[in-house]
Amino acid sequence: MRTLCCMWIVVASASCGVPRDYVKQQTRAAFDNTVSVAAHVKTKCGDKPDTDENCKEAGAKLAAICQSLDELAKKAGGPGFDCAGWKVNP
Repeated sequence: MRTLCCMWIVVASASCGVPRDYVKQQTRAAFDNTVSVAAHVKTKCGDKPDTDENCKEAGAKLAAICQSLDELAKKAGGPGFDCAGWKVNP
């Protein structure tokens, strides 16, 4: 939930003329938080996340958040994120 709030703050900031560096910084912070949540979900779900509905739903939501953060980061002039590997693009 915290990650979603951070993401909306970044979206609002980007649309209100906030400096790109600030948007990049906040987008990266939101991505780092999302990586932590994804690691927790992976630990809870184990190697077979597709067999549990809660795990599938969490995975889908995390993927959507990562894609949104990737788009925001790129719009702010950042490198974006590798959502499959949960890494920052070089």
